[in-house]
Amino acid sequence: MDTPLYIFEADHSKESLQLILALVATLIMTVAFFWLKARAVEEERLNLKRTGQMLLGFALIISIGSIFGTSLRLNQLKDVEVYADRVVSSYGEVPYEELKVVYLHTGHQSSIISPTIQLDTTHLAYFEEKKGRSYVFSEEHYDVEQLVYSVRPILDSLQGK
Repeated sequence: MDTPLYIFEADHSKESLQLILALVATLIMTVAFFWLKARAVEEERLNLKRTGQMLLGFALIISIGSIFGTSLRLNQLKDVEVYADRVVSSYGEVPYEELKVVYLHTGHQSSIISPTIQLDTTHLAYFEEKKGRSYVFSEEHYDVEQLVYSVRPILDSLQGK
């Protein structure tokens, strides 16, 4: 296999932080759940104890789901490798002959009070195949400007532009 021209490493910091926070929250809620379960209370406070256990159980289900979803997302984030004839990412391997267009999309979030004030700008790299499949890479995880500016000249030279 040949050497990639560019490698764009995925930034896992946000997902890693979310996973750590979800693990800590799950641990704390598990301890609280079993402490509440083992605690003896008077008959008048039994309903309050059961309600607390139920709420902690629901919160545990949510935090376990968060752990599961975040770990899935961490496994899906792979480096993007740009070769002379193809692009390899978590979406698979795509030869340049199958790519239709690669572009950088800039989205703006406007203020609710005054639409002329822009609060946030987001950059996304769109890769669209001739078959209709699309791939989106966010600036949250990749250097999308460099990704588009490194792939577009190769794609343009192959398409004769």
